Amino acid sequence: MARPPRPLEPTRSLHDLAGAELRQWRTLRGLSQHELGDRVHVSGALIGKFEKAERMCGPSLAASLDGVLDAGGAVLAAWHHAARERVRPRGESDRTREPRQPVTIGRRNPGIATRRSWPGSGEPGHPGISRDLVAGDIADLIDLDSPPSSVSQAEVTRIESVASFFKTWDRAHGGAAMRGAVAAEVGRALRLLSARCPPGLRHQLNAAIANLGITCGAVLFDRHEYYVADRLFAFAAECGEQAEDWHLRAKALSLRARQETWRGNPDAGLTYAQLGLVRSDRLTATERAMLHTAAARALANLGREQDALRSIGLADDSYAASCPAEDPPWMSYYDQAQHLGDTGHALFDLAVRGSHSSAAATRLAAAVSGHGDAFPRSRAFSSLKLAELTARTGDPREAAGIARAALADLGTVDSRRLQRVVTDFIRATSPHVQMAEITDLTRTLRERTSTT
Repeated sequence: MARPPRPLEPTRSLHDLAGAELRQWRTLRGLSQHELGDRVHVSGALIGKFEKAERMCGPSLAASLDGVLDAGGAVLAAWHHAARERVRPRGESDRTREPRQPVTIGRRNPGIATRRSWPGSGEPGHPGISRDLVAGDIADLIDLDSPPSSVSQAEVTRIESVASFFKTWDRAHGGAAMRGAVAAEVGRALRLLSARCPPGLRHQLNAAIANLGITCGAVLFDRHEYYVADRLFAFAAECGEQAEDWHLRAKALSLRARQETWRGNPDAGLTYAQLGLVRSDRLTATERAMLHTAAARALANLGREQDALRSIGLADDSYAASCPAEDPPWMSYYDQAQHLGDTGHALFDLAVRGSHSSAAATRLAAAVSGHGDAFPRSRAFSSLKLAELTARTGDPREAAGIARAALADLGTVDSRRLQRVVTDFIRATSPHVQMAEITDLTRTLRERTSTT
């Protein structure tokens, strides 16, 4: 009788976390250690050592594992961070190295995340920020000097302005060009948390930094840098709580739920969505719709059809009662097109199991029509999911036409998540690859996404 796998301790270190990430994706794909090892030309025993954090996985092999597991960069990113954790001053031996500490957000003062606890902050080998790394428009916003020793209203306003600009840029272009800017701004914000701050401004500072953390986490989520994005979302939720801002907390938990569902952990996604709905009486109707939709997408991924439909109904009821004047500024993105697109995505996951395909197609088509030019990524998402659904359940030629209409949006956005949706569509059309329309479109899509 086979022994159960050894329990892992992913919170002990980044190395342990990378091993757990590898095991999670291997299990999700239904592969044994031996089968996965065969596919990347190493032994199953070595895969086991990687998973138990007994051996470090090099970048080339991590990339191969990520590709075989179709992990969208999650496995590669996890081992990248683990390798950086292992960097230490020359001459320090394993015997003198301090015991590994849990990977958590620490506290010196209530609600203040310490700089030491932040991924990348102060780590040896952490990449610096250069104006050459980012687009000129973004570089103009970056303050490369040290932050002030005390916090003023002007500094809080600056954080709010940067977060607003990041949101606008990310929606229009994706987050590829912002990686350096995000690192700089998050590091600067963390240092501000340790600066002197008038008591009357502390809540506003925490709220501004929570909003920045949410925005930067969303950028990294779009880049498939899941681990750091998750830390940002958790940190933002904590700052939101300290600011006594339930709206920011709900937004952080909604994104955390969506990321977990996206990366194949719908059970965790459902948990975060439900946490966001705690004391939902303190949230606006639009925010409740956002969280019910996140729950619906997780439930649909879990195959819980009736529960998913119930959550979609609750989301619809909440959105019908929404009043934009009551919503915080960062909720302006959640309009009717966004709501229809999100609920359409949840119905899509039910449709591929054989039900509700018509309802999914109707909502996705309405979302495509409703998204304006300021939201090319969202429009491309809904277009490609509608095209994939049509390829699976209807006319492949019609599906090709829907996908072809998304090419213009694909040319303006650099998004790892969008690349994965393109890959899903190409797989859905593979039974029809003999059709000239499909062959030509597939070639164009591969060329278009390979340049991003």
